[in-house]
Amino acid sequence: MRISAIAAAFGAALMMVPGGVEAQGVAAGKLDHLVCYEMKDSLTVEALVDLKAELQPEFDQARCRVVKPTKFCVPTTKILLQPGPGPDIVGQPLRDDYVCYLVKCPRGALPPIPAKLVGDQFGRHRQTKYKPVELCVPARKAAVPCARIGTGKQCGGACPVDALGNSTACRLDEASRECRCQPETCGGRPDQNGQCGGICAQQGDVCRPGVDPAGRASCLCQPPPTPECGPNVASGTCGGACPNPADQCVGITTAAGIECKCQPPEPGCQLVPGEGQCAGQCPTGLECVLSSVINDCRCEPTPRECGSNPLTGQCGGLCQPGSVCRFVNDPAAPVCACMTD
Repeated sequence: MRISAIAAAFGAALMMVPGGVEAQGVAAGKLDHLVCYEMKDSLTVEALVDLKAELQPEFDQARCRVVKPTKFCVPTTKILLQPGPGPDIVGQPLRDDYVCYLVKCPRGALPPIPAKLVGDQFGRHRQTKYKPVELCVPARKAAVPCARIGTGKQCGGACPVDALGNSTACRLDEASRECRCQPETCGGRPDQNGQCGGICAQQGDVCRPGVDPAGRASCLCQPPPTPECGPNVASGTCGGACPNPADQCVGITTAAGIECKCQPPEPGCQLVPGEGQCAGQCPTGLECVLSSVINDCRCEPTPRECGSNPLTGQCGGLCQPGSVCRFVNDPAAPVCACMTD
């Protein structure tokens, strides 16, 4: 246990502005005050302590008996709506909660503490006849563990996740008639953050928000959601779900590289009305052209200039009307060229 130099904070009238909006006036440093609450506490204390105020030895106390908890204090920020006449003193930021205990210290064991002139934001005042009454110790809040509520069958309290990372719930074990942390089955309603948790019977399903047959928001076992539109690291392509189901996740070339975006799908290969030309999207390596065979637009391999096919070694490709692409005897090597019949 250690004593905390927080005497000025206990005497201050701690005030806040609704919504956290600062009003005009003097504001103390962030979280350099304590606001303390009276509470009921079932702890029984039997402790004898010496209190060493190293920075101010005249405040040392010896063989003080810690009696019972009296207050619970949390760090807070005070904002003066109307500036006081005292000095603008800013304390060190606090992080811990404190529990204050009633203490009883023997009288006359140490010299009396001399009078002090103390200043804070509310003014300057002379203090005399110091008497130790409370000891405030750092504390940590913890969730109430799983236990029976009252005398009935209802259980409540916090439970940890199990070895597999699944959440557990505080339930009545019918065999032992005790409240125990057991695997939590997906169900109920989403929490305040819209999240769900629990175990699903079907392997691969996850517990996530949905709508039950009655139209109410519920936690349901469903297949994992489709990832949002973004790059696929393995393939280097774009894919994923879009907020608008009618949109497609496509790659857009930018100065920084390929960017995945959701946009309306481009129309497929078709004849442009009134223009007699073909336009539209085709798979990679194909081009939207007018086919003389069907007299309509279709996706066909992109026409190439006259040359040798690297797969077959044969000549083929586009030539001017009246000429064909064929082998030409050349002293160096056979080549493909456009020749008239």
